[in-house]
Amino acid sequence: MVMLLFLVYQAKGQVNYVYRESEAMDTLALGAGDLALLGFNVNTNDGNGTDEISFVSFKDISPGMYIDITDNAFQKCGTKNGWGISEGWIRITRTHATLNAGNVITLRVTHGTATVVAPDTNWNAIKPQPSGQGLFELNPQGEQIFFFSGGIVGGPGWATPASDEGTYTLGKMLFGFNSLGNVWKPVCGSAAAGGTQNSDKPLQFDCFLAWPAIHADFDKYTGSRSAATANAWMLRITNPVNWTGYADNSKYNSTSANNPNYRDSMGVGRGFQLSVLSARVDAEQVSLSNLACSDPLPIALFNFTTASNGKTVEVNWSTFSEVNSDYFLLERSQNGKQFEQGIKIKGGGNSNELLHYHQTDELPFMGTSYYRLSQVDYDGQERELGISVVKVHELPSPLNINYLFVDQNNRLLSIALTQPDQVKLELELIDLLGRVLYHTRVDCSVPFTMSTATIPPGIYTMRINNDREVLTRKLRL
Repeated sequence: MVMLLFLVYQAKGQVNYVYRESEAMDTLALGAGDLALLGFNVNTNDGNGTDEISFVSFKDISPGMYIDITDNAFQKCGTKNGWGISEGWIRITRTHATLNAGNVITLRVTHGTATVVAPDTNWNAIKPQPSGQGLFELNPQGEQIFFFSGGIVGGPGWATPASDEGTYTLGKMLFGFNSLGNVWKPVCGSAAAGGTQNSDKPLQFDCFLAWPAIHADFDKYTGSRSAATANAWMLRITNPVNWTGYADNSKYNSTSANNPNYRDSMGVGRGFQLSVLSARVDAEQVSLSNLACSDPLPIALFNFTTASNGKTVEVNWSTFSEVNSDYFLLERSQNGKQFEQGIKIKGGGNSNELLHYHQTDELPFMGTSYYRLSQVDYDGQERELGISVVKVHELPSPLNINYLFVDQNNRLLSIALTQPDQVKLELELIDLLGRVLYHTRVDCSVPFTMSTATIPPGIYTMRINNDREVLTRKLRL
């Protein structure tokens, strides 16, 4: 089955549509930035040299979806998009029961054989590479691992150290991690020469790569774990200052407030759960996989809303994080195409906190109008964040009394009212002691006449209420 996927991206003042053919398997694959590593352990000290990694998906993983993981080096011998073949691959496939976004998955690997140990066992693990290639085993003193989805592992059926003839086709790279830090110096050689401890850097993939500030063989994300959008989580996880390196396995597992247990926090083998919020701008979900990795957004936008009370338009937006954010530009339009010159609102600079912004349009357009929010860096680069649509309805004219007549001889009260939306009104007669002596509902579309024969003569207050406003008049009956 072949589908046409329509991708939408916005440039300044225009919307562009691109389509491409895609196999139906794309619906069972994650995309770039949909997954991130949280924990990296080269030896659990179980006597077998078992490795352990913990990672999280920002999207639900349904049965049939699979994740491929390799510790092979990228382009170690200069072959474009080539992968080493002396190390290995792991594929874990969800067998049943959808795993909700935010659940941390912990995987243990012993001499190339993988087992999912948290948050459940609803997985099947295999080695998807051609027979004869190497085994997945994390190296001390330097290692890189890469995550993929939806593709096919290929290449020759042998494990030559000085080769990068391995392939990954039809799928998508999701995320990468380098325990050495931001050091990418591939070595076309054996493990002894450093060929399994170093790798080239995937081009144009910076925003989905993470590394610690200083090399360690036991690494863990220890930054903020408050609720955030996938975009905000990715910005946190790819920031080296949010990683902590540990000297050994025991320190890696010494759980504390600043050292989360991603494997057993919710009970042995039940894992850990991150809170992943949806980022929506006018009900359109922001997807990390639609971001250009060579030009990642410096703003993790949480929301952007507009609302009208009939007189003004209230504009609100919030950000989870900002990088080099000089100011926001807020513009408005009556047709969504031509926008008026906007106003500037000071940005948050560099922030990892939730920031809220608010503006009031005191003189909005009547009817439908469009508000466009953009962000400008310190270097002047401008990015559109979204457009919010709002409809402003004019408030109805005030409630009016057209005429009021008291016929004391015939003990009658006549009144005619003007109310544009023709709602029924409440009419009350109140005496000087505050007692309601008469109450009725009045249809303002026609004049109203009532008998006052049962009401003692005297001075009264007539009160008319339409749930928005109240009119009062003094009467002598």
